[in-house]
Order: sequence, then C-alpha cells, then structure tokens
Amino acid sequence: VHSQFQIYSVRIRSYANSFLDSVEGKDCSYFQTECMYQPDMCGLEAKDDKACQNYQGSCKPQTTVCSLVSADATANTYTSLEMTLYFRRLLSSHLFELFIPCITIVCLSWVAFWINRAAVPARVALGITTVLTMVTQATRVVGMPHVSYVRAIDVWVLACQAFVFLALIEYAVVNYLMNNANKAKPAKAKGKPMVSPTESLPRLQTKSSVPGQPAEKEEPASAAPANPSKVSVFVLSAKLQQFGKQE
Repeated sequence: VHSQFQIYSVRIRSYANSFLDSVEGKDCSYFQTECMYQPDMCGLEAKDDKACQNYQGSCKPQTTVCSLVSADATANTYTSLEMTLYFRRLLSSHLFELFIPCITIVCLSWVAFWINRAAVPARVALGITTVLTMVTQATRVVGMPHVSYVRAIDVWVLACQAFVFLALIEYAVVNYLMNNANKAKPAKAKGKPMVSPTESLPRLQTKSSVPGQPAEKEEPASAAPANPSKVSVFVLSAKLQQFGKQE
C-alpha cells in the first residue's frame, strides 16, 4: 500500500454516558492515553524484531474516577470510545515527483524568450513539448484520493499549466505581429512617387562676363573619360604642339 502520510500520534479516550438526561456525570472521560510513534525505532530493516511487531509507541495513560463507572451502573449506562489519529504528510514524495519537475518544466518554457523570434521551428517545438510534458505531469494528481474541494496541489498544477500555455501563446502573438510588420514594409516602398533622373541633376546657371551683354549659355560639361591616364597624355600632347607653334 502506497501511503502519502505517516502516523506519529494516537489519542484514545473512553467516556461514560447514560440514556437518561437527569443523570449526573455524563460524558465523563474515565480513561485517556496518548501514544507517540517514532518511525526511526522500528523501520523496514527491523520488521523481524519481536519488539517492533507489536509496537505501540510511548504511551501515557491517565485515569479519572467517574460516578457512572461503578458497581451501581444500570442498564441505562453505556461507555464510548474515541480514537484520534494524527498524520504527518510525506513531503519528500511530492517534492521529488511533482513540485520540482513542474518548476523545471515552467523554467524550460521561459528559455524560449531568449531564442531569436525568427527561429520559428525551435520556439514552436520547445513550446509544444513543454505543454505536453506539463499535461503528462498533471496526471500524477489523478492517483490521489478524490475530494469535493479544491486542494493546494490542484492550484499548483493549474498555475504551472497556465504559465506554460501562455508562453506558447505569447510567441504566436509575436510571430503574427512580426509577419504583419514585414508585409507593411514593401507596401510603403511601392507607395513612394517615382523621381525622374533629370530632376536629380543640378541645373546649369549662366553668368555674364561683360556687363550689359547677355550671358552666354554654357554648354554642359562632357562626361569625364573613364581612363584618367588617357586624359593626361592628351593634355600633354596638346601643350607640346602649342609650344612648337610659338617657336
């Protein structure tokens, strides 16, 4: 039997009562005892010990004199026994099987926030894997006793599932907004007016060298030759010819 609790104390009380309402001394506790158990004294390794087979713990019995518990008791007198068991929850089992794995899965889903948003396969695979793993982890609660109220462990599991699921939805929203932003950029580029090549060139300005005379139109400068070495050779030959004519 797999138990999630460990008994550490038992309290036993005996009461004397009567069916008649006019009798004095009703609900008198004439015997009570409390036994404290120490699991370290009789563990699994000491089950063959005779002292541990009928281990009752360290008990402290107490008795009280009641008027109904006497030789003069009638047929209307009866006794009752009350037993109270005190358990201690085994936290190590829940800690290593449920709480630590849930924390690890949630932190693993947050790793996707540091991955490049353009890496769609990596982030989607990580998000879906953490969601499915958290759903599988939540099935461990099914083996526990069913109750009609919400337990703390149920709130814990639901909160972990919400964190993992919202991490996946967050990337879906980011990917949707990123795709809309990328589609809007080409539309803005197409909407710009076309500029003719001639409008970008500087306009030629004419200046009159002689006052009172109309300004002469300057011819646009010819395009520079592609090879600067040919230009220097042409200028040098022209100067040599002009110098020969002067002589």
